[in-house]
Amino acid sequence: MKRLKYFLLSLGVLAVVTLFLSRNEGSWLERLRLFARIDWIEDRVPRISATPTSDPMTRTLVAGDDVNISADDLPQMEPAIAVNPTDPDNIVAVYFGITAEGEQRCSYAYTKDGGATWQGKVAYPDLPFTTSADPVVTVSRDGVFYISCLNLSLDLSAAFSVHRSTDGGETWSDIVLTGETSGNDFIDKQWTTIDNSGGTYDGRYYLAHMYVPDLNEQATQIEIRYSDDGVDFSPGIRVSDPENDMNQGVIPAVGGDGTVYAVWRKISIDSGANAIMFDKSTDGG
Repeated sequence: MKRLKYFLLSLGVLAVVTLFLSRNEGSWLERLRLFARIDWIEDRVPRISATPTSDPMTRTLVAGDDVNISADDLPQMEPAIAVNPTDPDNIVAVYFGITAEGEQRCSYAYTKDGGATWQGKVAYPDLPFTTSADPVVTVSRDGVFYISCLNLSLDLSAAFSVHRSTDGGETWSDIVLTGETSGNDFIDKQWTTIDNSGGTYDGRYYLAHMYVPDLNEQATQIEIRYSDDGVDFSPGIRVSDPENDMNQGVIPAVGGDGTVYAVWRKISIDSGANAIMFDKSTDGG
């Protein structure tokens, strides 16, 4: 059974093709109607009024011009954002897209004036991988930003890259790779969080992700790895139970007492039943 391996490879190729073709108006994507029609969706999605209410949690709506934070007008997607808790005018955003050289790479942009102006750069131009995706940015309580990205090649060798900035996004540390795979196994869909509790593991950086032990099988599992300095990472620690299921889409979080939480989706291979799973660690992962 090599269905999962071919499926993952097909997704990567489709993502690149989609990005290139979406640059042209009236592309074949529109003509093939790969996306549901808006008039079909609008009657099935509940509407939420944007009008501020008089309840204690009053919302303030601010209208203004949108700001393009990417370095060019090439296709970009999968954005994430984090705000410096020590300086709310300092924000870092990440995204990925096609570069001028035709590469699919993760990028970042930062602002120090509350979003009025941005500096944008390609984050990973020289890694030994052909494709980057799934960018995530996280910030510690003392204002240290971490960027993580999934990097892979057509042979499905892959690794997560991590680097950090202590000056609000202006400069970044050397890139560290973790979770490397050889092409027989695979990693995907990471998300990150930091312990800002002030407790025993304060400052610990957690990276949770899906892991495919065997690309010839359908079963996948959830793992988490951690680092206290953004350089040296623990091995992947299995979070999901050892069952023959597909687990994906993990999101980690750290509570005020330092407890690490994880939530993800599980799909039964036997029955197709879906469930949202939860687990926690009280000893730093």
